[in-house]
Amino acid sequence: MKRRTIIGIILLLAILAALCYVAMNQLLPRSNETGKNNVTLIVPGKSHFGAEETYLFPDVGEVEAGKNIAFELRIEKNKEAIRNETIIASRVQGKYTDAELPLPGGMTISCTPSAFTSYPGEMYNVSINLMTTNEVPEDTYFLEFNDFLIPVSRPCGSV
Repeated sequence: MKRRTIIGIILLLAILAALCYVAMNQLLPRSNETGKNNVTLIVPGKSHFGAEETYLFPDVGEVEAGKNIAFELRIEKNKEAIRNETIIASRVQGKYTDAELPLPGGMTISCTPSAFTSYPGEMYNVSINLMTTNEVPEDTYFLEFNDFLIPVSRPCGSV
């Protein structure tokens, strides 16, 4: 009886593991099926339950001095709040640092729209244009895009 119980438990665990494997393969999106490489900007160690999802496409860009490059920042709102958002672009020291550096002479960044009101369940696209002149030194520059959120207060009435 003990042997049958142990074999039954092992068989049940194997079936559960196989079901979990199949479910994970069905639920996870495959990046090569869409044709786009959407990189989610996630901060390690921070809870993202119910947070917005932010995608930058392309996630890396190479541009010569005197040329321009365009990016698209897609923000999918999930939280139940209406907020005024302002997109701020800045140069940082490295890929995983927040230490800001000034933009080199001849480089400008513009975001359109740079400020908007966001609503729950909506998706917003921000066009980011990096413009350079011939005076920009050849180097690798790391850019960071932040959105500053200001809750919108609604007037409350009383009866």
